Amino acid sequence: MFQKNIKVKIEKSIVFHLIDCYENSAIYSEVSEEYQEMTELMYALCEPALFAEFGSYRGIPALMVLYSIGGRISSYATECFCQGDYLKGMLANAMADAALFSMENEVASCIKAMCRERGVGICRRLEAPRDIPMEDQELILERTKAGERYGMRISSGYMIDPVKSNAIIYLLTPDQELFAYEHDCQNCSRLDCKTRNVLENERNRE
Repeated sequence: MFQKNIKVKIEKSIVFHLIDCYENSAIYSEVSEEYQEMTELMYALCEPALFAEFGSYRGIPALMVLYSIGGRISSYATECFCQGDYLKGMLANAMADAALFSMENEVASCIKAMCRERGVGICRRLEAPRDIPMEDQELILERTKAGERYGMRISSGYMIDPVKSNAIIYLLTPDQELFAYEHDCQNCSRLDCKTRNVLENERNRE
């Protein structure tokens, strides 16, 4: 499966949370003004894409998934930093993270539809480096054919390029009612992750 018409949303509250800028911050007005000026361009730079292929992982039926917002926002952020415009670079990077984060729900819908059509459920989500070795990101890239279809690459350190991408292996089960799709913040060792509280707050509202 290769899908390009994935919707993204850049939410101001998430962006400002990622950069630790709040309404009582001294520079809140300045950052808000810059954010508004950048928003249209950031949406234009997004190139969202989803890749998903059924197969197996270490002998277990699996679904390999890779999704990305492309590399243009990251390139723009780097350019801003190189030109000394650190506020714009920081905002562009946070807006890229927010856009990638926003793909979760629509990707979940696509994955659920694929599993329903095949008559399977998801029993576990595997991500590098917590659950699988970094080298397995190359396996996901190869299985999904994201390199051929979208020009995605893997670095010598097994990092996905573009960097604003997520590579995941879902282990499958015959139980169609089980859909363990979400990232588990409670068991994640990245206690300093900025999206940790965002994910938990979103689920508490559901």
